[in-house]
Amino acid sequence: DVVNPQTPVISNIQSLVGSDTATVSWSTDINSDTQLQYGLTSGYGSNTALNSTMSTSHQATITGLTPGTTYHYKARSANGNNIGYSQDMTITTTNVATVPVTVNKSGNGTGTITGTSGGNCGPTCTTMTINVPVGGSVTLNAAPSGGIPPSTFGGWTGACTNLVAIPCVLNNVTTAKTVNA
Repeated sequence: DVVNPQTPVISNIQSLVGSDTATVSWSTDINSDTQLQYGLTSGYGSNTALNSTMSTSHQATITGLTPGTTYHYKARSANGNNIGYSQDMTITTTNVATVPVTVNKSGNGTGTITGTSGGNCGPTCTTMTINVPVGGSVTLNAAPSGGIPPSTFGGWTGACTNLVAIPCVLNNVTTAKTVNA
């Protein structure tokens, strides 16, 4: 007797959503593989990587999503050529509010200012803005260039008032800040 595999039935779909990721888990009634289809519409257009491990417990993570955006998705699990799909579902990523930290670089020397939350103001840059999540922190580092004669760091003013300390650390940023290097 030849037994044909059956189509997996998907149930118990749950999602955990962040600002740029979403993790979706689900169950199937028989062992099957794991994949999500997702996109901005019910036409999807993107898939997570196929996890070919046969199981009845499934989980897939979508990365690189845009904060504050609604996405459509459906779970997909297959047993052989028999593919089961969930209904179309939606998730909305959380919206991460940010505040700007503006860094102005001046002086006769050259060097680079970098921020831990992003941002790099190199030798020809005079201003950069780093968007920090509300209540978050940013650390600014100054690296004078080693030309002839070598440049030196003169210090911080503005939101960082310690004139010579490297790095400048701003914690619990809730309003726009300006730092001068």
